[in-house]
Amino acid sequence: MVLRNRIVGDMVQAEVGDLADKASLDHDREVEVGVASIRFEDRREAERNAEIAKSRKEAGSFGVCEDCGNPISLKRLAAVPNAVKCTECKERAELLYRGRFGLRQ
Repeated sequence: MVLRNRIVGDMVQAEVGDLADKASLDHDREVEVGVASIRFEDRREAERNAEIAKSRKEAGSFGVCEDCGNPISLKRLAAVPNAVKCTECKERAELLYRGRFGLRQ
């Protein structure tokens, strides 16, 4: 009887451990998928911004924020040549994006 209880107890502990391991793996996979999704969105946004910047340059509106219409600082354009938003509008857009996906700063 003691041996039987020990074996059953070991089986229950192993099953609980397996469930915890599975939950941990599932969580890790979800995080990986989330990170990949964000990277894809960032890459897609960069491609979109490059195309927009090119067309804005051709139209003569390069260096003007697409949200507020104010000039984009030369410092920002030097750092991000395809910027389509001024620093303030870009920060506001990032806060909204992070809030939508529940990401912390």
